[in-house]
Amino acid sequence: WGDNYCLGMMKLTENGDPLEPNDWEKYPEPVLKTYIDEENPQNTVYAPGHAAFLHWDDADGNRQDWIVFHGQLTKGGGWNGRSIFAQPFTWNEKGEPVFGHPDLVTEYRFPITPKQIVNIIKQFDTINLPE
Repeated sequence: WGDNYCLGMMKLTENGDPLEPNDWEKYPEPVLKTYIDEENPQNTVYAPGHAAFLHWDDADGNRQDWIVFHGQLTKGGGWNGRSIFAQPFTWNEKGEPVFGHPDLVTEYRFPITPKQIVNIIKQFDTINLPE
């Protein structure tokens, strides 16, 4: 697991069978990747990936979509020392998610409880292997 670890995305072709591997198209570029902020180094994130997605309606009935992912704050961090991040995302006119880059300096109000966040984070490290 290195600094070039990233989050890719695939989509099912029109009328495709989700159980048929050839009916999936991989996007040519990662949708979330290492972001090095030269002007603000404390906004740098290495190797983001392993995402979970949340959505809910706020008090005004507006939908909010969030991505929760892990990444490294230091180059060469490897598997240990991962941190968990969460930030909102939007959608483009094709109905595809637009994540932008990892953003550590913008303050967001995360409208769920800490217990709900812990339950999401626990899913990141849960691996069920067949016996």
